[in-house]
Amino acid sequence: MFPGDGEILLRSRLYVMCGIFVLIPNTICLVVFNSSKDFRQRFVFFTLLSVSDMINGISFIMSGSGRLNLILHDQYHFKTSSYECMTGYLWPVFLLFGGQLPATFHCLLTVERVLAVNRVSWYRSRWTWRHRLYLSSLGIFICVFLSFIALIVSFASPSLNDNRICAVMDSTGIVYGTIHYCWIALSYMIAFGVTLNLFLRSHGSKFLNHTEKRKQMAILILSGINVLMVSVPNFVLVADQWDTDEFDVLLVVERHESSEIIARQCFIR
Repeated sequence: MFPGDGEILLRSRLYVMCGIFVLIPNTICLVVFNSSKDFRQRFVFFTLLSVSDMINGISFIMSGSGRLNLILHDQYHFKTSSYECMTGYLWPVFLLFGGQLPATFHCLLTVERVLAVNRVSWYRSRWTWRHRLYLSSLGIFICVFLSFIALIVSFASPSLNDNRICAVMDSTGIVYGTIHYCWIALSYMIAFGVTLNLFLRSHGSKFLNHTEKRKQMAILILSGINVLMVSVPNFVLVADQWDTDEFDVLLVVERHESSEIIARQCFIR
């Protein structure tokens, strides 16, 4: 055991526990969202959000268990290039995809909310589950494309790491990693800003019943939680990587994806 391995073991076990904790409620959400044909069509984005959160949870389990295995078999403290991280282990790709997918789907869900408020008649008469599916396919394509760019960057400009932790920054380089985390953070902040604007514009309307107002409040709470639990830690992580200040890495890691699940379950009740 090397100095500091105890903290890494703790973080790795924490990753595994967080991943399991994310998978359980998302599985319940998937069952609810697919319990009827009407739900499947109405909650396409929420279904995909649950799937993307599950991918994020799986990435936590894979990275945590993978690092535990490396430490316990004395294979952790070896110099590794970013390209070797991307091609030699599965969790860097899952970490990238699991971070980008939820953020992208939240932005697309915000697009649907804007259409629902600003183009009411068109939205009610023309907007169907197929439009949601097309928009979702665009989001998936964007995330796959960004992950492919990450692979190219790690191959074209590899960086050498002191160990095999193979986090996002270690696997893609600090420039792409910064773009990755800032994109995720800004996505949730933009979604919150747009949602807040829509809420303030429509909440006082006499045409909204109590149920609709409750849904809007739940959506706003969900967006606010995302900013606090995802955007802020991501900016802190980027600042830490650029050595602008010193932060506790454990604090940055705990982003509490479960908070999103709680708010989303409030929405469907």
